[in-house]
Amino acid sequence: MTRCYLPVDLSDFEATVTQHEVRASHGHAVTPWLRAAWPEADDDDLEYAALMAAAAESASRMTVTALDHFGHRVVLVVDADVLDEADDSTSVEIATPVAWARLAAVQADPDPIALDDGDDADLGWFANQEAEWLLERIKGDPST
Repeated sequence: MTRCYLPVDLSDFEATVTQHEVRASHGHAVTPWLRAAWPEADDDDLEYAALMAAAAESASRMTVTALDHFGHRVVLVVDADVLDEADDSTSVEIATPVAWARLAAVQADPDPIALDDGDDADLGWFANQEAEWLLERIKGDPST
């Protein structure tokens, strides 16, 4: 099992919560490429780099519906079997579906952020037991 960070949009997040399983198959993880590219980094730094790669991808998937361009990045953190990994990035493909019990956390913006601020804003950490509450909070946000 590998810790993977899966960037999702609101509809993918809603499907995950509703079905209590993860079907998103593309994500990011600490790959041999990342370890070679950043040899002085410790495991926490490498995991954070993979998380932020997923967060950036989630930001690019956001549907901008508000004039002020606010949104919520959502990253599903799972322990999964990796089927394939890129030779030149943190990109991975995983075996799906992933059982709800393997959803370690959801990392997301609990409040909307400006898309331009995505690289500077840390994500909130939510246990899988909080996923339904987080989904409702995001869906209830008028900027989403």
